[in-house]
Amino acid sequence: MNARMIVLLVVLFAVPLRAADVTTCGEIHGGSVNVVADLTCGAQTAIRLSNRAVLHVNGHTVQGDLAVECLGKCTIQGPGILAGKVLVARRAQILDVVVDGGGIAGVESNVTLTNVTVRNFGGFDFPFSNGIWVRKLKVQNVTVEDGTNFGISAKTLRGENLTVRNASDHGVLVTRRIRLSGFVATGNGGAGAIVNAGSMRIEGGEVSGNGAEGLRADRSVRVQGMTVTGNPGHGVAASRSLRLEDSSVTGNGSAAPSGLFGDIFAGTKVRLENTTCGTSRRPGAIGATWGVCDND
Repeated sequence: MNARMIVLLVVLFAVPLRAADVTTCGEIHGGSVNVVADLTCGAQTAIRLSNRAVLHVNGHTVQGDLAVECLGKCTIQGPGILAGKVLVARRAQILDVVVDGGGIAGVESNVTLTNVTVRNFGGFDFPFSNGIWVRKLKVQNVTVEDGTNFGISAKTLRGENLTVRNASDHGVLVTRRIRLSGFVATGNGGAGAIVNAGSMRIEGGEVSGNGAEGLRADRSVRVQGMTVTGNPGHGVAASRSLRLEDSSVTGNGSAAPSGLFGDIFAGTKVRLENTTCGTSRRPGAIGATWGVCDND
C-alpha cells in the first residue's frame, strides 16, 4: 500500500460518522440517532432502535403507539417527551424524558432511569398495564404518577429519589428486594410499596394517604428517617423482623375490623430507635401488641 493510500485511509477513519436523523415512522436505526423535529406516528411504532443504538430526543415530542422500541440494548437521551409506550427487549438507560400515556415495559429487561417522569399510564394492554414493568429497575430522580394498576412492578428496585403517586392499585409491587434512599408514595389505591418474597430497606421520605398498607415486606423491613401516616392498613409491616430508626409512624390502621391493623406489624421481632408509633400489632389474637408504641 503506497503512502498516499495510507494517508487517505487515515483521513477517512478520522472523520466521525454523522448521526442519523429520524424523519420517518417505524424505521430501524442504529448507532447515534437524532430526532430533528416532532414526530407524530398515530397508531404506528415511531422509532425502533437496534442493539446499542443511542437516541437523542433533542427536546422534541415523539408520538406513537410505541414511541420507542428498543430491540436489544439502547440509550434514550432527553430532554423530550415520549408520547406513547416504550418497549425494552434487554437493557435500556433512559435519561431526562417524560413518558406520557404509555409506560415502560420489558418484563425480562434491566432498565436504568435518570430524571424521568412516567405519567398517565396503564390499562389492559400487556405488558403495558402498569407504569413501569421490568425485571430489574434502578432509579434516580424518578416520578411515576396518575395511572391505572401498579405504578411500578419489578423483581428488584434500587436507587434514590423515587416518587409514586395516584396509581389506582399499589404504588410499587416488587417480588424480591427494595433498596431506596428518598421514597415518596402518596394517594395510591393500594399499598405504598410491597415486597412479596423478600426484604425492604428505605431511608428518607414519606408514605401517606394510600388505600391499604404503607409499606409491607414478606421478610424483613428496615426504615430510617421516614414519615408513614394515613394508611388504613398497617403503616409498616414485616412478616419477620422490623427495624425503625428516626421515624414517625402514626395515624395508620383504621381499616375494619377494629384492632386488626396498627401503625406497625412484625412477625418475629421489633426494634425501634428514636421512633414514634401509635399502635403495634403482632401475630396472635386481634389487638395483640408488642408493647412498644404509645397506645399499646
